[in-house]
Amino acid sequence: MTVVALRTGRHGLFFVYGLELKYMSEQTLPIWDLSDLYAGAEDVAVQNDLRDMQDMRNQLIALKDDLAASPLRVDAWELALDYYDRHAMLSQKLADFARLKADEDVTNQSVAAFLQKVQNDLSQAEAEMTFFPLFVSELKDDEAEMLAKDDETCKFTEFIRQSRRLKPHLLPEDQERLLILTMQREREAWARFENQLAPRLPFGEIELDGKLTKLTPSLITALLEHSDANVRSTVYNRRCEAYQKEQSNLAFAYSEQVRNVVTEKDLRKYKDIASFIADRDDLPENFVPQLLGAARDNQNIFTKFFAWKAKQIGLEKLPAADLVAPLAQDAEASIEWSEAKELTHNAFNRLDAEFASHADKFFEHNWIHAQPSAHKSTGAYCMYAPQHPFILLSYQNKLNDVNTLAHEVGHGVHALLFAEQKILQRHPGLILAETASQFGELMLLEELKSKSPQTYNYALRHFLEHGMNAIYQQLLITQFESNAFDQAQAQGLTADWLSGEWLKLKQELGQNSVDYPDMEKWTWARISHIFFHPFYCYSYAASLLLVLALAKKFSDDPQAFAGKFKSLLSAGGSMKADDLLRKTMGFGLDDGAYLEMGFEQLETMVDEATK
Repeated sequence: MTVVALRTGRHGLFFVYGLELKYMSEQTLPIWDLSDLYAGAEDVAVQNDLRDMQDMRNQLIALKDDLAASPLRVDAWELALDYYDRHAMLSQKLADFARLKADEDVTNQSVAAFLQKVQNDLSQAEAEMTFFPLFVSELKDDEAEMLAKDDETCKFTEFIRQSRRLKPHLLPEDQERLLILTMQREREAWARFENQLAPRLPFGEIELDGKLTKLTPSLITALLEHSDANVRSTVYNRRCEAYQKEQSNLAFAYSEQVRNVVTEKDLRKYKDIASFIADRDDLPENFVPQLLGAARDNQNIFTKFFAWKAKQIGLEKLPAADLVAPLAQDAEASIEWSEAKELTHNAFNRLDAEFASHADKFFEHNWIHAQPSAHKSTGAYCMYAPQHPFILLSYQNKLNDVNTLAHEVGHGVHALLFAEQKILQRHPGLILAETASQFGELMLLEELKSKSPQTYNYALRHFLEHGMNAIYQQLLITQFESNAFDQAQAQGLTADWLSGEWLKLKQELGQNSVDYPDMEKWTWARISHIFFHPFYCYSYAASLLLVLALAKKFSDDPQAFAGKFKSLLSAGGSMKADDLLRKTMGFGLDDGAYLEMGFEQLETMVDEATK
């Protein structure tokens, strides 16, 4: 398939009220320069690239007979793979630029229209080339081996393996083309629906600093870390109540998404949803069930941490509204941008000088958009643009912002290391994609530990709060999805079943440490991923546990680890994740070793934070 919009990151916070608005006007921070991609939407290079892509598609289509020839014509395959790869490069360049421009100012209608047109053009382009992955999937073993020995086609070995492994479940060309177009439109339709719904949800207003402020999803997320328990309780309740009012609409939307996934699963002749997801993500079939089981076996870590936090607040159980509440002893210092840069450099320098050098490039060049703006997209991410990565975040001098910076620079370092790979084999996949970013967070913790024990203790607890979400909450979502798909195929889904199942799972998780009230049942509907990327959330847990296991290896032998880690990251997506881990780190995804190491490291950190 054509590669477009390779973006990875985290959902961050951005809110504007009172002092934050004043701070924004006074602070000068980096704003990226996108001219390495295009000068603007009207740049003549945009149309030139679209014409070049059409020419490449025509050349590829003209090779159909030569690609189908027997015996295999290696020269034809060299040309075809080159056309397809260069087409993917331009496709990604266009998609990334359009998205980056749109996220600079989400209110700019002309840029939004440009993004929509680019998405439509690229969907049509991908549909025109549907035949090529099907041709690749039809390669016989001896033909694939022949291409693996050729100096040019050997650069696409993993792409060929990925295409061939899916052969039993591929559809005829016209059906694959239809599926590409319809599924793309569905994903875009849900994204537009969500963007339009979020500002209309009836969250109401709240008084802050003597001023009434309209609540939004991102502001609620931010205020759940407010020092005033009444503020936290109010915004938590408002969020639950708002989603209650939209339950019927969101339950309908979700049941339709489930039906679509089940339809594709049936069309592709998978025995069940578990095997469909495992094959989609190129995982051992038992991996996700093994991950869910490991979390259940280690639930005591979740309980230990939040029971301790409840005790610090003076309660037997921690209210759901207080999961990320600050403790009385927490006093967050303001961290200027210059200090954030130094902390990030030093964090990556703990691995070695080459990692630090790559990290520095983001500050030496205009590859970061850190300046807050009321019209800027919320959150944070790193876009794997073909020329080099770009990072978006909104920096507001908070420790969490420094952590986000280290995370996104980690993604960027990863992208710079795998830049030598062909575009079709760059992306490292769901689990490995978060390794460098989350390892950057751990190195930042170590840097803070050496500089300020008080700041480190606060940062460690903050990391664990969000780590508990990344592992236990995301796996709870995965279990919820699995149960929902079973229910949908057995009896159908209703809003009552969805809310009841969600509450049951939440209360089972929090039984000895967190008090999830009945109104929590409505919040299943705020999990965006279950709508536009079903069965994605497990990857957050899998990747964090992997990073925690790698942290243990790093502590055992930092110098030896750095070289192995570099090899892991530089490979990008040029090897199967399981094989790459075995080659560089000595364990695979399905042998359970890294899950055990990951949970051991997590418990060690919890013990340190709660002593």
